[in-house]
Amino acid sequence: MQLEAAAQYYTRGCSTSRKQNHIGPCGTRASARKDALQLEVTTATAVKRQVFFDAQTHLIAKEAATVGGVEEEVLYDDYRTVDGVKLPHKIELHGGATNTTLKLRRAAINGTVGERVFDFRSSRK
Repeated sequence: MQLEAAAQYYTRGCSTSRKQNHIGPCGTRASARKDALQLEVTTATAVKRQVFFDAQTHLIAKEAATVGGVEEEVLYDDYRTVDGVKLPHKIELHGGATNTTLKLRRAAINGTVGERVFDFRSSRK
């Protein structure tokens, strides 16, 4: 159920279909980094996710949810403009005992992606 909720959140957002997510404001929060506007997204399967937007830039700063009994956080930082779109170049994933930091080296909007880009076995050499 939680996997389905995550899929709905990431693929549909707030679609106009019958099974849509519901969004409600939760106010403003001060964090160690900066002030954030907080929204709560409730999926059609009643899974809740907290989404925080930077109060100055209105860019997404953090997402938080409990998935399978484990609290998960995704932090977005180091936004840069790529082809007119602001993209986070640093993403931190925190869940349980696992912490992962992703750093974006390059990005393209609506660019062509070659077949070998996702061939992870060949990149392990």
